[in-house]
Amino acid sequence: MRVFLTAALLLLIGEVIIGLAFLAGYHWWGGGLKGLLVAAAVAVIGIAPWIGDLAIDFDSASRAGVARLAWWGKVALQLGTPTTVRISLLGICVRRMAKKPEKPRPKRIVKSRRMLERRMWRWLQSSFRDIVPPLLVAGHLAHVFFWDAREIELTLQAPTQFSLADQMIAKIIGSPRLGTLQLRCLYPGTRRIVFHYRIGLFRIAAATAVALAQARPLRSAKRAQRRWEASAVEAAPGGPAA
Repeated sequence: MRVFLTAALLLLIGEVIIGLAFLAGYHWWGGGLKGLLVAAAVAVIGIAPWIGDLAIDFDSASRAGVARLAWWGKVALQLGTPTTVRISLLGICVRRMAKKPEKPRPKRIVKSRRMLERRMWRWLQSSFRDIVPPLLVAGHLAHVFFWDAREIELTLQAPTQFSLADQMIAKIIGSPRLGTLQLRCLYPGTRRIVFHYRIGLFRIAAATAVALAQARPLRSAKRAQRRWEASAVEAAPGGPAA
């Protein structure tokens, strides 16, 4: 039911926007024809970003990855010191970030492992109904992203760097095709991982909207987080659970 309500709401919002565009063109430019042209332009602008594919490529040899959003966006990642992320829209770089390596954080010392286990068990019991929806959403999206993908290619070249092991892996596994996944195990050579993925951008948006409408995972995750924080207060030293 939520899916139909969400679809009806999105459709209604789109119709309202197109209707307002028609009224704006009709009153400002004058005439029904110009109003229709403005409404058509708004409709094209709203639909155009979803025409195309999401393509992800990664090569461990160059330690670089890129995600292309149809014809209008690109996110490039370059691993290194520092790690660089570059975001482009319509071929124009709009943001470039360089992430410096973080300093190692001091490890948290758990004074009572038994208290932590009891806290975790109480949280699982009280938050079970809030944990299941996000897990179901993640499983549904993983299923859609795998089986509805247009291309998935994974190439492993000499993954262990031991000649005998890599040779055996290449002979046993070879180059099978598992559904939409094309797997390749190569030998010899230096260790390298090449990944390519492509799926329709509109398919991702539709699957995500359906999953969010069905399970409301964000709300469930927030409730589970609040219960975890509350259990931390209860299990604090000197508290009722101490």
